[in-house]
Amino acid sequence: MVRWILFVFVLGGCVTPPVRVESRVFSPDEVTLVSFLKEGEDYIRSGRADLAEVKFRKALEISPTSSNVLNNLGFSLLEQNRREESIKYFIRALKADANNKSAFKNLIRTYYQMGNYQKAIYGYKALLEVLPLNKFLNTLEINKIPNLSVLDIVSVYRDLASLYYVIGEVDEALCYSNMAVTLLGNREQLLIHERMLLSLNKYKEALPYLKIIISQNNKLDSESLIDYVAVLYLNGDSLLAKQVVDRLLSDVNISDSKRNLALILKILLLRDSGISEEEFFTVSNSVTEENKDFCVNILKDVPDYWPESLLIYINNSYLKICEGKVE
Repeated sequence: MVRWILFVFVLGGCVTPPVRVESRVFSPDEVTLVSFLKEGEDYIRSGRADLAEVKFRKALEISPTSSNVLNNLGFSLLEQNRREESIKYFIRALKADANNKSAFKNLIRTYYQMGNYQKAIYGYKALLEVLPLNKFLNTLEINKIPNLSVLDIVSVYRDLASLYYVIGEVDEALCYSNMAVTLLGNREQLLIHERMLLSLNKYKEALPYLKIIISQNNKLDSESLIDYVAVLYLNGDSLLAKQVVDRLLSDVNISDSKRNLALILKILLLRDSGISEEEFFTVSNSVTEENKDFCVNILKDVPDYWPESLLIYINNSYLKICEGKVE
């Protein structure tokens, strides 16, 4: 079964928030409209989508054909899990302005959240113009789709990768993830891609991407270095893995969770180094004595996208060294 990757843009939080209105000279009606929109936006930020809905409906009374107002209202409904209602407003927003990219992506992502994966996939591909638009757009009664920037295209590729991952079509998922990386090879895209590879037990393929991430960053990047150690360990490069672990543990600014991960990887490396069982327990006991929260938190700190084989190694080591040390 395919496991979840913790992507920051998948499902909750993936929908485009209400549009901020820029300052300019407004008529009296526009001043009221802007006030309602600003208040609605503030309510969204504070988690009160119900009150935001009230403000956006008042804004809609002033400007009933505004694509941005319709989109904002749809968003406030979606935040209340009223998905069927939100779809109607996203479609109205697109009928008012077919170039409203936020409304188009919100619509497709709402289908995604409703579990209508095939419709969401078709919508994304229509957005990328790699499939005919008619079948998708005719159901919405919209004549065209918005033009996309490079960042928009990367966002769509990433969403498609996540969609295919969720439904278990991993080749398609990796294809779109790789296209996102090819188009915008920054740290965020590289990190997401290597984690998808790791979750699919493709740790050999993940290694080059981790090397690129590390080479791009002059600072000690504990997040990517932890993954790097895990991949080195799985690939049998114990010597380099140990050097990187020692470097991580020497960092006084490393977080407790990253320190715990570095320690468990160090324990795995020691276990495989040929030392005796007695020496192994001596070293592991010193680790647990010096780091009192290790046995309590280590299993919670381990990333769920790490390969299954590594998770099994960690769990077995945990049972050996933490037995009787956790209440």
